[in-house]
Amino acid sequence: MEALLGLDTGYQQQDHHDGGWHVRQIPSWRAVKDYTCPGCGRSIRAGAAHLVAWRSDWIFGDDRAGEDRRHWHPICWRTRRHDGR
Repeated sequence: MEALLGLDTGYQQQDHHDGGWHVRQIPSWRAVKDYTCPGCGRSIRAGAAHLVAWRSDWIFGDDRAGEDRRHWHPICWRTRRHDGR
């Protein structure tokens, strides 16, 4: 998976106080399902641009971490708590 991430222009590797993260921007035209944002608990409707994030420092590797990826509103991702609470 990691080799393909380098080709994705909407992808970033981010490091924060809460660890390392793979973050991929999902444009509105690729947003084909509804999701629940873990930051606010509200719905991210199909057709709404958002991002998906998963750990980049997971002990079991990227593929296993990718199974736990979550879809976020961009503002919820930027303002999430970084202290583990």
